[in-house]
Amino acid sequence: MANHDDSCSESRRLCDELFTRLAKRIPLLERGPTEAWCGLYRDGRKRFAWVSHRKRDGRIQVWCLGDAPSFERLGPAVRYTRRQTPQKKGWGKYFQGCVDIESERELQAAVDAFFSISYDLS
Repeated sequence: MANHDDSCSESRRLCDELFTRLAKRIPLLERGPTEAWCGLYRDGRKRFAWVSHRKRDGRIQVWCLGDAPSFERLGPAVRYTRRQTPQKKGWGKYFQGCVDIESERELQAAVDAFFSISYDLS
């Protein structure tokens, strides 16, 4: 795992493209980088997605608001992985699963899911 600037170029590009596509649907979308993540949010609302980058692997992993049944209804378009044991409080209570994005082909389905499921919960 790496922060945005220290990640490999493909991982960084996927994060940038995810942000660009979401920003077209969510006015005033912001990306707040931390030491290891990029948090996606709109001012006045909580973060609805956290992007994890890789140093050598050209993919990103996005932890997002939403429950497994909502994402599972989307079928194979979005590869959503839920926690084995959801936490009852804190970060793990709300961010119970993640979406792995390995290529630009997978971005649009993820953007649609984050917009329709995760952003609405923020």
